[in-house]
Formats: sequence, C-alpha cells, structure tokens
Amino acid sequence: RYSMAVGRREVGGARRKQWQTVAAALFLLFMSDSAFCFTIPALWSPGIARCRAGREGPAGPYLRRTAPLCAVASEDGSDLMGEIKMILDSKKPSMISSSLGALPTLGEQEREEVLSFLLKSLLRKRETTLAVDTIKFCSENNIDVPTESLTGVLKSYIRTQGTRAEGMDTLLSLWDEKGVEDAARAEISASQVLACLARGELKDAKTYLQQLHGGQGSALGLETYNRIMKAFGRCTSIDGVLETFRIMQEHKVELDAESFEIISNVAVRQVEFVKGAVSMETLPPDELPEACFAGRSNVGKSSLVNMICNRKKLAFTSKTPGKTQEFNFFLVNGESREPHIRRFHLVDLPGVGYAEVPKAKKVEWLRFYRDYLSHRKSLRIFFQLVDGRHGPLQDDVELMKLFAESSSKNPNQVAHAIVITKMDKTLSAKAQEGVMDKVRRTLSEAGCDEETPVLLTSSASKLGRGDVWNYLQLALQDGIEEPDQVDPEKLGNKKGSEKIKTDEKNWRNKKAFKGLKDKIF
Repeated sequence: RYSMAVGRREVGGARRKQWQTVAAALFLLFMSDSAFCFTIPALWSPGIARCRAGREGPAGPYLRRTAPLCAVASEDGSDLMGEIKMILDSKKPSMISSSLGALPTLGEQEREEVLSFLLKSLLRKRETTLAVDTIKFCSENNIDVPTESLTGVLKSYIRTQGTRAEGMDTLLSLWDEKGVEDAARAEISASQVLACLARGELKDAKTYLQQLHGGQGSALGLETYNRIMKAFGRCTSIDGVLETFRIMQEHKVELDAESFEIISNVAVRQVEFVKGAVSMETLPPDELPEACFAGRSNVGKSSLVNMICNRKKLAFTSKTPGKTQEFNFFLVNGESREPHIRRFHLVDLPGVGYAEVPKAKKVEWLRFYRDYLSHRKSLRIFFQLVDGRHGPLQDDVELMKLFAESSSKNPNQVAHAIVITKMDKTLSAKAQEGVMDKVRRTLSEAGCDEETPVLLTSSASKLGRGDVWNYLQLALQDGIEEPDQVDPEKLGNKKGSEKIKTDEKNWRNKKAFKGLKDKIF
C-alpha cells in the first residue's frame, strides 16, 4: 500500500523513504517466488514502473541503467503488458526497450498478444521508429511478429519516413518471408506510391504503381484508388492518373463522380475555343493530337463533350438542328505553364443529317470530312455519335462508310468508336439490346471493322464516362516525358494552404471563445 501511495505521489517526504520503498519491492521481486510476486503486482508495480520511467525520485536514473525488472514474466504476460502500458502512459516510450527482454520467456500465444498490443500502442502514439526497433529486436532473437502488426508498422514507416528510409529493406524482407496475401501486398504498394508522391518522386511512384497490375490490385477499394489519382494530380502527372485509371478498369473497380472529376480536372485544366474551320486551308496546324466528335444534328455531341470534360458550356448545346456549322477546335491546356502538361484539340464536327441547311453546304461538309479523315496526321480518335432513341439512320450509315473509305488512306492509325447517346431516354432493356444489334449490323454493312467498340452513354445520368475516357486518352499520348522528380514545396496550392491556415486560426479562435463562454456561464 505504501508503494502504491508513492507511485500515485500521495506520500511525499524524504528521499530515504523512497529508497526504502524501492528496496522493499526489489526484495519481494528477487527473494520471493517470482510467480507469487507477479500475482500480486499491486504491492510494487505502480511505484516501480514510475521510478523506472524516471518520474519518482533518484531511483529513476538508477533503474534505467539496470536490467529490466520483468526479465522473467508470468505465463499469461499480464504483468508485462501492464508494465508496457504504464511506461507508455509515462510519456517516455523510449523506456519500452527495457521490457523487451521478457518476451522470450512468454508462451507463443501470449507473446503474440503482447507484441500486437505493444506495436499498436506505439503506432497510436506515432512512435514508428520505436516500433521498427522492436521488430528488429524480435528478428535478432528469432521472435515471430504477427503479420498484421508487421504490415501496420511497415505502412506507417513508409508513410512517415519514405520508401528509402534506413532499415526499409530489412523490414520488406521480413515481410516478404511471411508469405502475405495479395490484399496486404496491395496496401503496401499503395502506401509506397503515396509516400513517393508526397515527396515528389514521380518515377519511383510509377514503378510501385505497376505492382498493382494483375491480381494484387483487385484487393484495393475505390477510396484508395481515388487517393492515388488525387496524389498524381497534385504532381500534375496525367500519365500516373491515366495509369491508375487503367488499373481500375482492369480490376473492374466502378468509378464514382469524384474519380471522373479528378481525371477531368487533371487532363482538362483549361479549355479555350481556337477557331472554326470550314476547309482544309483554315484548319489549325496539325502539331497537337486531336479527338474528334461527329454525328447527326441534335445527337448530343456538345452535351457529351461537356460531360466527359466536367464542364457546363464548353461547346454549343442547343436543340436547334445545325447549330454547330463548322469544325470547331478547342485547345485543351493551352495556357498551362508546366512543359509536361498534355495539350490536345477537341474537335466538334457539324452534323450531316437533317439539319436545316442548304444542300450545297452539306456537300461541302462531306468533302471536308473526306479530306480531314484521309489526310489529317494529328487525328487520334474519331467518335461517331448515334441517337439511342432511333438507332443508326441513313445519315449515320453514310458517315460510317465515309470513315471506312477515308481512314484507310490515312497513314496514321485512327481509332474509331461508336457512341450511342441518350440511353437514359431508352428505358427498355430490350430496346437497348435492339439498338446495339442494329449498330453492329450497320457497322458490318458499312465496311467498318467488326471490332469497333460500341459505347452506351447518357449525359443526364453520366453513363459511359469511363468507356469514353478509355479511348479519349489516346489523344493524351503525345510522347512528352514527365519529370522524374517534382519539387515537393510546389505540390500544394498556395491559396489552398493559406485557406487551411485561416481555417485553423478561425477554429482555434472559436475553440478559445467556446472555452471562455463555458467558464462564464
């Protein structure tokens, strides 16, 4: 009882009495039966543990230099776990190393419980380095560390110290020897990617990202992939964002609104109208890749472009047929200062259907179409839009034939995709299947490739955004190499950082006001 009182600082007094307390506890420990001592730890544990942590008199420094008190632990490990908890509560977790000597004396199950508790407690207190030292101690003494605890420490160490930290290879080799499942490997790979991106190490991040291909990446969820894409976006790496997008498509991870917002905000940072061309002579220079959208009037070209680019009024959106009457070129990311940012053209082509325009104008459009598809070197992908309410009509068939004849003369391989629009207005599943079958037959009759992809979309319900981006990314592969390293100080948005500081200041002021109000009332 006197020892407990000293531990709680309820009894002050001379240094002599403190030494008497310590001596009595040591006498019980070393002269009596050890099992009996640890069955009644209330006689000595609080005072001894506090002295060992250096919080109670002159005995603290002395006991820190001596051997650990729990060199022989009880069979269930309760005394060792209690001592670990007291040391952690003493706000001097570095003293925990003196208790590790008792681990070999425990049973396998009890040792696993103590290690799990110890490592979780250290991670909770953000003492990652001490957790790594504990694992190294266990490795040197042939003590098996639970796989879950080792994975948690490894993830925390990667996040706080980076992938090149001292001792990282040793931890990874210990972890590999465990024969961990794909889920744990995917978590570690994701942590490595995020740690590299936090330090601006783009090249290393892309290397670790490749590990998520195959069965391993299927264990990750949508939230983790969105974090990875967002981190690549802060590094202005469209290659990393698109590679993450391809991995998600490979593992059939369904993207949400946030995913597409990240992709569109990174790939389409800024859009400006360049010019409207009416002939080959009035086209802009073919220096940048181009993605072309074509189809009958009122088929929904402008709405589709606005949907995939996450914009509201990027192109003309109107129910008046023939509103788009030129080859409208939009320059994407034209004013970006970063040299590695992808620049490309979105081309909104006029309809060739029942638009209320003169017949001579339609003839000019067809000639222009033919020349554009045959000779345009910068054309990468040609999206032909078909109204899902009606299916392919005669004008759609003519455009398919025009592409089949003209694209074969183009020295560059131009990708072709059929986009069926307004599928939200085609409610019946049977009707949708009928439209798909009709489009397939029409493609075959027009002489197009039978493997031409057919995409179902709806600008109202955002259906098909992922499928369209799957082919739109062809316009982003222009051979520009991204840097291996990005300055970490330039990753964050300056205005965003200032806003965070302002919000934190306001939060502190609000908290102080609340405390003052509580005192008053």
